[in-house]
Amino acid sequence: GYGNPVVSDSAGCDENGFVKMLGNKISGDAIKQALSTNNKIIQGKKYILSCCVRVDSALSNIPYIKIRAIAFNGSLPSGNNHPAANSNIAIIGFTGKITSKDWTSIQFQPWFANYDFDNIAINIYNNDNTLVSLGDIDDICLREMLEPIQCDSIAIDSSGNPIIPAYLAAFLDPDNPPTIDTVDMFM
Repeated sequence: GYGNPVVSDSAGCDENGFVKMLGNKISGDAIKQALSTNNKIIQGKKYILSCCVRVDSALSNIPYIKIRAIAFNGSLPSGNNHPAANSNIAIIGFTGKITSKDWTSIQFQPWFANYDFDNIAINIYNNDNTLVSLGDIDDICLREMLEPIQCDSIAIDSSGNPIIPAYLAAFLDPDNPPTIDTVDMFM
């Protein structure tokens, strides 16, 4: 990872142990996991990420956190800045605002892997360039999704832009491209 995430042996979501991280829009902490040979991310497959989170409102400058997950090959850039998507880094997903001070289970939208990837990383961030949000994360799980995806799910590219299926492209207005908007989660 990067930054200075702190591992705690205190009570987590279901059992002892969790990671405390902080971050803002530009920089902060992240944790990473190298995937075993049998569990690497495979291009074209669907994945879903879930985790348990809570806001540490006593120490946060901002009363919410957002979570961003990425897949990557090689190593992450040095420093504390959240890396941008590029040919070796893809955005798995991101959440809206999470305000719960109690452990809350969340699930990201399904993600279509656009490449094969060897690693994942997760960071906490917010919408401010300088003030930080502090939160705890536990029980992270990335699994291949074998069941059909609902019709409201859409694949995103390594920059977080929607990948429009060819059969729908003819119906789009080229002057108004589609966008993805996060939904704030107040729990």
